[in-house]
Amino acid sequence: EMPFPTATDILRVLESDFSERNSEGKYVSQEDVRFIQLLREGIQQKEIGHLEMPLPFKSYSPPTLPNKKLAIIRLQHLKRKLRANQQFYDHYKTFMEKVIRNGDAELAPEASVGNIVWYIRHHGVYHPRKPGKLRVVFDCSAKFHGITLNDTLLYGPDLINFLVGVLCRFRKESVAIICDISFLSCLNIAIISGSYGEASSYGDSSPGCANFGLENSFYVDDGLVSIPTIKEASVLKVEAQELCKRGGLRLHKFNSNESEVLCCVNPSERATS
Repeated sequence: EMPFPTATDILRVLESDFSERNSEGKYVSQEDVRFIQLLREGIQQKEIGHLEMPLPFKSYSPPTLPNKKLAIIRLQHLKRKLRANQQFYDHYKTFMEKVIRNGDAELAPEASVGNIVWYIRHHGVYHPRKPGKLRVVFDCSAKFHGITLNDTLLYGPDLINFLVGVLCRFRKESVAIICDISFLSCLNIAIISGSYGEASSYGDSSPGCANFGLENSFYVDDGLVSIPTIKEASVLKVEAQELCKRGGLRLHKFNSNESEVLCCVNPSERATS
């Protein structure tokens, strides 16, 4: 029979999920250092607000694999599926039109000799609990001659907040706000040739409380934060939206346990349930 856990045992488990309490066990590898250096040197902000960064290749001379033929074969399979299922075709078309309209995809230039080219295949996946919601997956893990695009890239340090820490901070104050980052799954990543531009900095201009909230209160694309007063919550909502907007991100699906906080939220930006 297992012994009943003590209060100390429970606290130890909870504390292990806070990055600030667990930082002693973490280390930064040389690959992580190179990853951060590549992004700092190569990140650029486009006119539409999106941040563009170079692909963080592990090698200075990444392998070039002619996977175009295999990509075309997969495309033919997709075309047959689109022709056979009108609903699937409509959902796929709507999704891709949104990707192009938002500037997340653009017409690629003709590949010239010597350039690194990798053709990324894609396919549609329906949400298991939302039959009408299709998401197109760009398959960077598809193998060609035993190698995937992901195999050639640096992963970088783990920057995701610990879930228990986010939830405990969320329960700290009386006024709660939840929100979501729109379309985070489609990141604007491109190979930038030539000299890299200076990295954009928001440290001097970002509202302090919003900056802290975004850093400590998000688990991937879900934001959960609690604030002492309704007035502070309303200010935080406005500042957080403005801060994300500067980076080409949109906060939406807002909800709160205080209806007064939602009065300053556009109905189209509120959670539906």
